[in-house]
Amino acid sequence: MIADGYEKDLECVYSADDLANGQNILFCATGISDSALLRGIRAHGGVTAVTYSILMRAKSKTVRFIRARHNLQTKTIRLRSDNREHII
Repeated sequence: MIADGYEKDLECVYSADDLANGQNILFCATGISDSALLRGIRAHGGVTAVTYSILMRAKSKTVRFIRARHNLQTKTIRLRSDNREHII
C-alpha cells in the first residue's frame, strides 16, 4: 500500500458509519465457535449439523436469529485444488 501511495491511510481508524453508511444496510453473521452473541456449530453424529446466525436490517430495525439444520450427507464443498464438488 505504501508503494501505491496509501501510506497515510494506514493510520486511519474507521468508524461504523465509514464502513456502512445508509439506511438500507444488512448485516449477517454465523457463529463458528461459541461467543457472547452466537452459538457455534453443533455436529450431530456426522450426519447433521446445526448453525446459529443473526441477520440485522437497518431500514426496518429488525433482528432475526436463525437456527438452521444441515444434512451433511448431501452438503458439498468446491475445492480449488481440483475445482470439483466433494461431499463433506
